[in-house]
Formats: sequence, C-alpha cells, structure tokens
Amino acid sequence: MPWYIFALVGPIFWAISNHIDKYLVERFYKKKNVGENNVGSLVIFTGIAEFVTACIVFIFTPHSIPIAALHAVTIIFGGMILIGSFILYLGAIEREEASIVTPLWQMVPVFAYILSYFVLGETLSGKQIVAAILVISGAILISLNFKKRNIKIKTAVIGRMMLASFLVALHIVIFKTIALEENYWASIFWDSIGSALFALILFLSIRSYRKQFLSILRENTRAVLTVNFISEGVNAAAGLSYSYALLLAPIALVSVINGLQPFFAFLIGILLTLFLPSLGKEKIGSRSIGQKLVAIALIFIGIYLLFII
Repeated sequence: MPWYIFALVGPIFWAISNHIDKYLVERFYKKKNVGENNVGSLVIFTGIAEFVTACIVFIFTPHSIPIAALHAVTIIFGGMILIGSFILYLGAIEREEASIVTPLWQMVPVFAYILSYFVLGETLSGKQIVAAILVISGAILISLNFKKRNIKIKTAVIGRMMLASFLVALHIVIFKTIALEENYWASIFWDSIGSALFALILFLSIRSYRKQFLSILRENTRAVLTVNFISEGVNAAAGLSYSYALLLAPIALVSVINGLQPFFAFLIGILLTLFLPSLGKEKIGSRSIGQKLVAIALIFIGIYLLFII
C-alpha cells in the first residue's frame, strides 16, 4: 500500500479528534480562568491511553520490545516531549476555534525538514519545497484574524503552536531514527511508555492536574470516559498509521500531508454548526468562510503539486 494512504489517515482522524478535544474542553473542562491547568485531566487521559497502547504492543509483539538501552532512553524522551506539545496545543485550543488552531500544526513540516536534513540527511526537490510553502502559507492565512481593516495576528496562540510544532517535529525525527535502527513496534512501545511516564509525573507533581482529573471522574464518570475513550482511540489510530508512513517516505513529505487537516477540521466544523450545533460551532460569516476557502485552496494547490504534477 502506498505511503500516502497511511499518511492520509492522520489528518482525517486528527481533524475529528480536534473537535472532540474542543467539545471536551468546552463541556467538561473549561473554567473561568483559561490556562493549561484547566485541561490537565486531558493530558492524564492521554497518558492512560498511551499506557494501554504499550500494553497491547507488549501482549502481541513481546519479542520486538528489547532494544539497546540508549535507544530506549532516547525514544522515551521523545514520548515525553510529545506530551509537552499536547499541553501547549490544549492551551491554544482553549483560546481559539479548532479550525484555526489545527492549521498551525503545519509548521511541523518546516521544523521536520530542518531536523531531518541534519539528522537523517533527508532532502526535498524544488517542486516539493514549493508545494510545502503553499501548504504552509494556507495554514498561516487561515490562522489570521481579519477584524475590520486590520489583520490581528493572535500571538499567544501562534507562539504556543510554534513551540508545540517544534516539539512534534523533534519527536518525529527521534521516532524515525530509532525505528530504522531497531523496529517499528519496539519504537511504538517505548514511545508510549515515555508519554505515559510523563503523564504520571504530571499527575503526581501538579496538584491542579490531579485534582481536576479526579473531580471530572467523580462528576461525569460515564460521559467523560466515553468521550475520552473515543478521542484517544481516534488519536491512536491516526498516530499508528502516521508513524508507519514516516518509515516509508521523507519526514517532511509525510508531515506536509497533514496540510489536509485544516480542510477536514473546517468541513467537520461546518457540518456540526449546521446539523449538531450543541457539539461544536464554527464561524460561518461570509468573510470567515471566504478567508478559510482561500487558505484551503492554497493548501490543495500545494498538495496537487506534490502528488499530481
């Protein structure tokens, strides 16, 4: 099966997950004071899901788990910084629409290209670079707030997402480096252990995270567990498919495929607004729609250049 099939699963499923995250933040987690501590329980749930993933891998492929100690430590670190990027992302999505926050992940290919060039020696052709620039330009355009005649760049959101994107790119490079030297399932196992370990550290060391997590369970046990289970299942499927695609193609190219994520996030947001507004809403004014359509057009032109011409 072509690498881009595996890569496409990521943006589709992550777009779905973005709206689930937004729903969770608005419905169960949001408090009067906006900040990362208000979404700490989401991070804990993610850590639990990562631990479950590690257990499943261990049960079905125990022979693939043992790897060099240095490699295990390195990829555990990679899993930990992935959780760090998630914290930054949740802080951003509290402040803005999912269809605006998610395109900012498209800075990942930029950082990934730089890191993979120096670490793995991966390069792109001139056409591929132009295509990537178009995708990234569309992502930047869709993140701007046009207010009257002034363009207001939301620096708080952009700053968080730039750092989150760098951490994700670093995680990707670490994962591919170790997976190529060891094996895919071992890398998934130790990466998941790193994420679960960091979530456990946060649970034990940050009182607000622990308090919110336990409070949410007490007040909305069935609802929270159901929605989180769905969200983490979608995330896991996206992550596994995306990680496998990384082994089949250059990191920057696989990352650029996520340029389709804003389209899916936007489409899902519009459908929710029209048919299920209680689950999520997007701005559908003519100016907002026009801006997003132009941005998405740039993204699709980039994807077209990348795969068709």
